[in-house]
Formats: sequence, structure tokens, C-alpha cells
Amino acid sequence: MTNEALVEKYGLKLEYNTVQTYMNLTPMFLHHNLPKPCLILSDWSLEIMLKTLYIQERGSIFPPYNLPLEDLLDLTRSETGTDLDSVNLIESVKFLANCPSTSWIQNMSAAQLQRLMRRVDELLCRLSSRVTNSPIKRYTSIF
Repeated sequence: MTNEALVEKYGLKLEYNTVQTYMNLTPMFLHHNLPKPCLILSDWSLEIMLKTLYIQERGSIFPPYNLPLEDLLDLTRSETGTDLDSVNLIESVKFLANCPSTSWIQNMSAAQLQRLMRRVDELLCRLSSRVTNSPIKRYTSIF
């Protein structure tokens, strides 16, 4: 059984489609400059995408609850090697989305939030191309 078949067989295809749904909601919150919902939806999207990629590349149907840093480094690698910027982005979004204090988030300008969401969107596009070969099934940019 191919790794892509594993993703479909165990229902991760539905979760993978959820990435697009979550990110499609983000512009509505961006328009109203509401950072917390944007960060939460982005965090969920990144988590689903990374776990789907983990399952596909490792052939495992049980990804870890929290991906260790070593796995993040491996999953976000690019043609040029390790992509520390992507790992930093993922961990920053996770921290901000789960941070109980909203003081840091309240100080975020609309331009900063927009830039952050664009970076998440670009990363999801890049990772999506590794999850599926079909252009129809890939994550499409919200911008």
C-alpha cells in the first residue's frame, strides 16, 4: 500500500481538506483585524498538514500528538536543506495561538498579522505539494 493510499484509507484525506477550510475562514478574521482566530486557524492548519505529511512520508498511521523538533526539521526541509525559518514560523504560530496572555497579540498591527498569515499560507502551499501530486487536491492560496 502506498503512503498516499494510507492517508486516504485512514480518513486523513478529510482532515487534509480541513486545512483549506480553516484557511478559507482566515481572511474574514483578517478583514476585521482579529489576530487570535487567525492564529488558531493557522496553527490547526499547520498541525494537520504536518501530520498528514508525517504519515505519508513515514508510512505510519499514528503520528505523535506533538511533533518533536527533529521531525519538524525533517518535514519542513527544502531542496536546499534544513529550513529553520519554517520551523521558527510553525513554533511561533503555535506559541501565539496557545498563549493565554493576549497582550502580545493585541499589540500586533494589521500589517504584521497579514504578513504572518501570508507566510503560513506560503508554507502550506509548499508542504501541500509534497502531500499530493494532484494539483486539484493541493492546498490553494487564500491570497
